[in-house]
Amino acid sequence: MNAADKREVVIWAARSHVGEYLDESDELPLLSTRAGSREWREHEALPTDDAGMCLVCLLADLRASSRNYFPIDSSMKPERLMTVFVERIARPEDSRGEPVARFDIVFETNVASAGVILKGAPRQDVGPVPCAQRDGVWEIMLKFLSVMYSGI
Repeated sequence: MNAADKREVVIWAARSHVGEYLDESDELPLLSTRAGSREWREHEALPTDDAGMCLVCLLADLRASSRNYFPIDSSMKPERLMTVFVERIARPEDSRGEPVARFDIVFETNVASAGVILKGAPRQDVGPVPCAQRDGVWEIMLKFLSVMYSGI
């Protein structure tokens, strides 16, 4: 079996919260959640780390949802400060998994920026990306992920 034939199922979950994450004792109010799974086939253009795989799966989920819904989650309006956690789930019956990414988001009137921490990597800044006042947290995440994975 060559590398192109290797397959696995990536199970992920993303949670968006109101506020800035400062440390593990923070209990931030939950805005919205998304979760899913996708069969993953290794390809030279795709990431091979847990964070990259989960984020590309989230990107695919958000792209698909945005074709059918606007906003993606109409009940969730963006806040000035938001934190999004992304986890890799080990088994379908698990509700929580291992944190692989965190987005510390600042949303202003027409733009959003994020400090992104991926498991095993230094913090990176993404943005600013243009936003409309009617964009929700998942539209903003779609914009960040589209910038981060522009080749996909």
